[in-house]
Amino acid sequence: MNLYDNFRLNWHLENGASLKIDQKTKYPWGDTVEITITPAVPAEFSVFLRAPGWSRSTEFTVNGKPAAGAAKAGHYFEIHRHWRAGDRIGVKLDMAAQLVRANPLVRDDAGRVAVQRGPVVYCIEPPTSLRPISLFDVELTAPAEAFREEFRRDLLGGVTVLRHRGVVAEKPLADEPLYRAAEVRSPVKPRADVDCLLRVGQSGVTSMEVWIPLQ
Repeated sequence: MNLYDNFRLNWHLENGASLKIDQKTKYPWGDTVEITITPAVPAEFSVFLRAPGWSRSTEFTVNGKPAAGAAKAGHYFEIHRHWRAGDRIGVKLDMAAQLVRANPLVRDDAGRVAVQRGPVVYCIEPPTSLRPISLFDVELTAPAEAFREEFRRDLLGGVTVLRHRGVVAEKPLADEPLYRAAEVRSPVKPRADVDCLLRVGQSGVTSMEVWIPLQ
């Protein structure tokens, strides 16, 4: 099982016996997956399930009980047993939002982070309460507090958006000199929360950014 989505797979085992696998999930917004295994006749075989590299702790269950073994992020988890029709595999993913840094050799992203929740990478939009402040005057603060999640049914049929506190320069950075002495820093002060959202073409949105400066 490499991809998690709603589907039914009609397949067969090595001996030719038919095998059906049903998968139900609200992924990539929800954190659980339910997989029903239905062999035509009881049979012993392995099911391999991907533990995504971004999920810091992935839990697997069989018929409601923890599966034997420890999952390792970025690897497949094997469940080998005697399967009967109706056996259920549960997958619980760690969907907590996290900050991602680029390799230091990617100079354009130095001092910046991307925000990822599950498999989805977010972009930041200008704070609506502070417009017309430029998006490029906004920085994220260090994640001393957790990202706040909000499910928005009005976006793309329903997506999860994130909120996190940021800071805005006291005056537009475009008004600052092109060069300054290294020991002189442009002052910033907390002004408002900033929204990290999926990159969607909403009315009134003028700019978006994936790699965000981190204070």
